[in-house]
Amino acid sequence: MILIKTILIINKILTFFIFILLMLLISGVTYSYFMADFFDNENEPSIVASSGEMDFYYNGGPLITISDIAPSNDPFITKTFTINANNTTDEEMLYQINLEIIDNSFEQNSISYTLKGTNLDNKGILSTDVLTKEGIGKEDVNLGIGKFIGKVTNAAHSYEIKFYFYRDNYNQLDDLGKIFKANINIESKK
Repeated sequence: MILIKTILIINKILTFFIFILLMLLISGVTYSYFMADFFDNENEPSIVASSGEMDFYYNGGPLITISDIAPSNDPFITKTFTINANNTTDEEMLYQINLEIIDNSFEQNSISYTLKGTNLDNKGILSTDVLTKEGIGKEDVNLGIGKFIGKVTNAAHSYEIKFYFYRDNYNQLDDLGKIFKANINIESKK
C-alpha cells in the first residue's frame, strides 16, 4: 500500500515538472519569435509628435550580427535605412542616428565604418557623411544628426552604412573568430 502511494506521489511530481517544462518551452519559443520579428521587421512609425511623424525603414532590420570574418579591403556588410517625414508645422524635426554596440570582441578600432546619406527629396539636412573609415570600439557611436525643415510631406533621407574589418600590415590573427553585434537606433532630437 505504501509503495502504491509513493508511486502516485512520484507520478504527480513528475507530471507537475513536465507541465512546468512545457510551459517554459512554449513561452521561450514565443519570446524568441517575437524578438526575432522585432529586430528584423521594424517599419512602424518610431517617432510621432503632434506636429509631425518620422518613420524608419531598415533593409534587413536594424540588427547587425557578424562572426567569422576575415580581413579585407571590402565591406563585410552594408546596411541601408530610410527616414521618412511628414510635418504640418514650420518647426524643424531633428533626429540622431546611433550605433548601439551590443557585443564587440574585436580589438579596439579593428572594425570600422563609413556612412553616406542621400537627400531623396532635397528637403532638410542630412547627417554629415563619414567617407574616411572610422574605427569602432566597445562604446556606442553617435553617427550624426539630420533634420527635416518646415512643412514636408513624405520627405525621405536614405543612408548607407558600410562596415569593414580592414586588412592592414599588422598581425590580425587575434581578431579571427571574434563577434561584432550592433544595432542602428534613430531617435528624436530637440
